Amino acid sequence: MTNDDQQRPPGARSHRPRPAKTQLTNIPGKTQGKKTYLA
Repeated sequence: MTNDDQQRPPGARSHRPRPAKTQLTNIPGKTQGKKTYLA
């Protein structure tokens, strides 16, 4: 799902979810668990 997020930079950039996803990308293990929370 990381590729999908990078393909949505024009919309996510204006929004606030962009910075939040950046932290999840840093942690591959927590990304799956946190992504479920954000999704």
